[in-house]
Amino acid sequence: MAYALQTSDLDTEFRGMLLESIGETIHVLLGDEPQRVLFERLGNDFHLKREEIPDRLGDFQTALTALLGAGSPVLVRAIIRNLCSKLGILFVRKDDYDFEAYVADCMRRYQVRPDGE
Repeated sequence: MAYALQTSDLDTEFRGMLLESIGETIHVLLGDEPQRVLFERLGNDFHLKREEIPDRLGDFQTALTALLGAGSPVLVRAIIRNLCSKLGILFVRKDDYDFEAYVADCMRRYQVRPDGE
């Protein structure tokens, strides 16, 4: 399932919460050293810096799949759960969603929620 997500669509606040969610989730699930190695491999093997992830969601998903194999969907859902928590929206599991689709859905639902929710 393909979702068109433009870099300009991700506002600064959302981008920050997305990056926070990625870092926190990887740290909690994998620990300090594996987190360091993962981000190092993203940079060295995939030419993907941490701060570029919001602009390159598909590349991040591809890299996670290459590095973690069958474990990557578990990490993706954990990252999205964390992001939903930060955004104050409900996590809804979608078996046909990849990372980019989840982020697009979170951003859409975050943008349309009433003020004060």
